Formats: sequence, C-alpha cells, structure tokens
Amino acid sequence: MTKFILKTGCDTYVYTGGNDRKTADSVAVKSNQSVQHILSQPLGVVRIFRRGEKAITAKGFNMLEHKKDFEKRIQNIEPYELALLS
Repeated sequence: MTKFILKTGCDTYVYTGGNDRKTADSVAVKSNQSVQHILSQPLGVVRIFRRGEKAITAKGFNMLEHKKDFEKRIQNIEPYELALLS
C-alpha cells in the first residue's frame, strides 16, 4: 500500500481522491464544500489548487484512452529525454 504525505506550503496541490479524513478536511475547506462531498468524489475527478488562483475541479487524464498518441510521441524522443519521463 502506498501512502502519500501531504506537505503544507505547496504552491500547487492536486487531489485525486481518497479516504484520509485529515486530507479531506483540508480539501473541503479549500474548495468550500462538505467533507462528505469530498470523500464521495467519483473516480476520475481531480481538484487542483494553485496559490493565487481559483480552485479547479476537472476530469482526470486517462492515459489508456491516449495510449497510441503517447506511443507515437515517444518514438521520436531521444533516450536521455525518455529517462526523464520515468
């Protein structure tokens, strides 16, 4: 099981969902919504918070839907650039 630790003081914060109450409390305050609403966030929804900007709720990027496009793009990438992606 992977556990992510939220660090305070971040300029950009991306919330992809989860069951951690402390994180949900923080997201609820930042997005002006109830904790229950945050905890029941559907899969595929992300919330993006950036310092000085209004919060964004968006559909997450599904790499499987764009797999062929991604494979075409990496065919022309130099090996050292490919290493940066991993």
